[in-house]
Amino acid sequence: MLMTHKYKLLALLLAMTGLLTLALDQGQLKPWGDLNWLDLVGEGCVLLVSLAWVYLALASRPHGRVTLLLFSGGLAFFCSCWLDFLDEFLRYPADQPMMSWIESLPAPLGLGVLTLGLWGWHREQLAINAQLKGREQFFREHQLVDPLTRLNTQPYLQLVLDRELALGKPLCLLAWDLEAFGLFNLRRGELAGDRVLRELAEFLLAGLRSEDLLCRLGGDRFVALLPQTALAEAEAIGQGLGRQLRQRNWLGDSLGVRSLALAAQPGDNSDQLLGRLMHRLESRKGLGPFVRSA
Repeated sequence: MLMTHKYKLLALLLAMTGLLTLALDQGQLKPWGDLNWLDLVGEGCVLLVSLAWVYLALASRPHGRVTLLLFSGGLAFFCSCWLDFLDEFLRYPADQPMMSWIESLPAPLGLGVLTLGLWGWHREQLAINAQLKGREQFFREHQLVDPLTRLNTQPYLQLVLDRELALGKPLCLLAWDLEAFGLFNLRRGELAGDRVLRELAEFLLAGLRSEDLLCRLGGDRFVALLPQTALAEAEAIGQGLGRQLRQRNWLGDSLGVRSLALAAQPGDNSDQLLGRLMHRLESRKGLGPFVRSA
């Protein structure tokens, strides 16, 4: 990501070089004995922190208005810190206040622009949070995210399940299982298998409701938690997604997908409910795609 901002990095380098040249032209080096080493360390740390802000903004974000605001504000503040640091080595004539102005003005301007950029980033994050609601729901534990599909994994699902089951309201699990996926990987290769898993995850996410939580159960299985949903409604959702999925050709003829809906029972915990789901998935292998729960 960082190298996509090469012109911004060039602007940073030119600003540092230009200000260094100007400072050396306007000032005189202080004698070695006049240097305040405590001030040097303090100004140097602030300079490094301001440089880290610029680096993190560029390393984390693509091009765009918010990125430009973050970079511009960070650059202006960095330039002020850079001149503060050079001040520790240079002495300027008292009758020439130009360097003092150049040193002081960029800091408040930069912080103002940086704040605008952070506000834009905040608004972006709100939109991203809404988009990720179907992936995250109530917790944000990104060590529990599947790196391939970007869905949460079974431990995360169990956290949410325990929370929902404690509320005592009806809920269902809706699971999907790819048939002959191991054979598909052998014939087409793991890259093709990974593509199918990613596309299936995106398809299911798009077809589920905003309050539902989709997770990768492991291997070639996906499961959605449908809160406050009766079994008949969960089955209808699974059948509707099944009809849409059969119209898509990216699965090919060698892959089938089975779905199964399962309702939580009074007194269930997450281990019991998931165990019952896994047992039914195993017992229905070979029964064909989009099997309805009994």
